[in-house]
Amino acid sequence: MKQRPVIRCPQCYAINRPEAARCFRCGRPLAGSPIGTADTPAWLWHEKADLLERLRRAGAEWPPWVLWARRVLAAAVDQLLVAGVFGLIMLAAVFLTDFPVASGWRRLSFRVQTGLIFLLLHFLYTFVFQVFLSATPGYWMMGLALVPAVGPHPWLSPGRVAARWLGLWVLTALGGLGLWWSLLDRRHWFLHDRLAGTRPISQAEYQLRWDLLLKE
Repeated sequence: MKQRPVIRCPQCYAINRPEAARCFRCGRPLAGSPIGTADTPAWLWHEKADLLERLRRAGAEWPPWVLWARRVLAAAVDQLLVAGVFGLIMLAAVFLTDFPVASGWRRLSFRVQTGLIFLLLHFLYTFVFQVFLSATPGYWMMGLALVPAVGPHPWLSPGRVAARWLGLWVLTALGGLGLWWSLLDRRHWFLHDRLAGTRPISQAEYQLRWDLLLKE
């Protein structure tokens, strides 16, 4: 990141913003030309340190069980939204077309056809919102976001989102194994999060991560 010229205080030698009239540390009036950009401004270090402290506090904002309950409610909201859109699509398909389609899907039953359409719609819903916003509408309503389990950046890659979605449905087909895992896990994370390398955080922590990233 290219830095603007800054001013060093002649009394305490602190680095100040170029537009500062007084030193932020000792209060001495500042005058003279900027000293260059070799050193990182002290105000930037202070802002980053403040963001890191706020991140630490935000990470401990909710106990694990509260976070788990919010995630369950968020998943229920997402399922209702997808089911509502799916219902509207199916009604339109039945009344406006010759659905169920015979050609191409001849050997598939009506239930299988509708099931595949629901899964496709659920995947597109999850993929778009999690890749571009790191949260589905249900997660936004519950004040949650998803980020990689390791690393400083706050966004999810398309491959990670696809792996997480696939793990969710495979574990659901195995008798809801991911849900049972979350009840026994120390942090009450779901198993598909463990497998895909993702973790839930609050929206406040998510915004702080972006603020810190912009200051790098």
